[in-house]
Order: sequence, then structure tokens, then C-alpha cells
Amino acid sequence: MAWELTEVPGNPTPSLRGSTVEVIAAKIEPKLANSLIRQLSQACPLENLRHVKRVRRCCEYGEKSELSIILCLATGPEHCSEMFPQDVKKIVGTYELNTFIAKVARFPATSKEEWEEQCKLWPTSYHPPHDGLPHQEY
Repeated sequence: MAWELTEVPGNPTPSLRGSTVEVIAAKIEPKLANSLIRQLSQACPLENLRHVKRVRRCCEYGEKSELSIILCLATGPEHCSEMFPQDVKKIVGTYELNTFIAKVARFPATSKEEWEEQCKLWPTSYHPPHDGLPHQEY
């Protein structure tokens, strides 16, 4: 009996189209990060986005790195102050933050390839399915 080999194409790089959600974020001074994370975790926890990291580091064209932080989910036009929860509005005013809209992955990644694609938008955590091997986080 002869074996016949048939090529089975691998999974294409997953597309994030339709699986993102908009958030309101702001660039911040690194020294404010810990304080803002604590305040925002109380004022506006990201319950349905636990896989999304609240802060990301950005480096633009050889300049010093900057931090951006997610304030809350976006619910309207970018400069509409009514879309902020009251406690978040107070934080934005206190620290004089300039906000912008960013897209993040709506759901946790199910594969390393999907995680790599998600991180192009905003950093996320990835926990591979448990298969009896020691746990490893990327």
C-alpha cells in the first residue's frame, strides 16, 4: 500500500476585523503610571477586557518611549466629555490628559499567532490552552 501525501495549508494569520472594541486612552508621563492605574482600576475597571493590558509603551522614531493608558470604553465621539464616567472625567481633568481613541482586541487570543496580531493594536496577555505542560505566559 503506497501512502499519498496531501498538503494541508496551515491556519492563515487571523484577522482582527470585527473582533475589536474602541477605548479612550491618553498619553501619560511614566511617573504617573502607578497612581493612574490604581485610580482607574477603582473608577472604571475593564471587566470584559481583562486580557488587555491597561498601559502600553510606545517608541516613535528613535524618541524616548512614551506610555499610553486606557481610561475607559469609548461610547461616543472622541471629544464628547459626556462619554466619560464621572470618576474618569475627574481624573482626566486633574491630570489634564489629552485623550484619543484606540482599538483593542475584544476577546482573549486563542493561539500564539492571534496574540501576536492583537499586540499590534494594544498589548494583551496570552495564556495557552493547558495541555499538561508547564504554564507559560507570553
